[in-house]
Amino acid sequence: MNGGTVEEAPPPGMVYVSAGFFIMGSDEDTDAERPRREVFVEAFFIDKYEVTNAQYLKFVRATRHAPPAATEEPPIPGHNLWMQGKAPKEVMDLPVVNVTWEDAAAYAAWAGKRLPNEAEWEKAARGTDGRRYPWGNEFVKGCCNVEGKGAARVGSSPHDKSPFDCFDMAGNVAEWTADWFKPYPRGPDDTLYWEDCKVIRGGAWDYLVNSPRCAKRLAANPKVRSNYFGFRCAQSLPTGR
Repeated sequence: MNGGTVEEAPPPGMVYVSAGFFIMGSDEDTDAERPRREVFVEAFFIDKYEVTNAQYLKFVRATRHAPPAATEEPPIPGHNLWMQGKAPKEVMDLPVVNVTWEDAAAYAAWAGKRLPNEAEWEKAARGTDGRRYPWGNEFVKGCCNVEGKGAARVGSSPHDKSPFDCFDMAGNVAEWTADWFKPYPRGPDDTLYWEDCKVIRGGAWDYLVNSPRCAKRLAANPKVRSNYFGFRCAQSLPTGR
């Protein structure tokens, strides 16, 4: 139970996020995060972990979708983990990277899910009390996979867990969301934004310490591939719940 509501039983590998208001954004950090305000989000399910190479491999085999493309030549172990279209066994539990927004959306649709919008992502990461990081208001060194050399096995940072039991939302890989990158209501001038970019949420293994806040927003062209961009999926509750 979270927030005093009765939880729905989530599908395997997902957690339930209850309906209600939460504190979104920040007035203390970058312009892109302003203003801090209350936002209502309907109940939904979201993946407990980032989508792994093993999960993505099933999608590639079932649909013949192109595998993740290397962004570095020659490929660097720990960065570009799919070599010649194949994922080695030792990386199966690591989050898939080097996927575009279109790749992530295609996987989500194949799995009967969707990408979370950024309000859903932020609520799942910080809960309802407006905390800066998934575990609280103070950054604790070692709590998440940042300033590292590559992605780690999903869930291998046990302290990087949100109030809704989602893992790796502060570190490991940053994540694609469904939304286009736009200013928040009453935010700064529109010229600071790029209408052709999607919102990236969460921290990544190459981020600086203190930077992976729950409210942090980045923008990326949906065709970009990066060795620190991955994703997780969400799912709406059945109609009538």
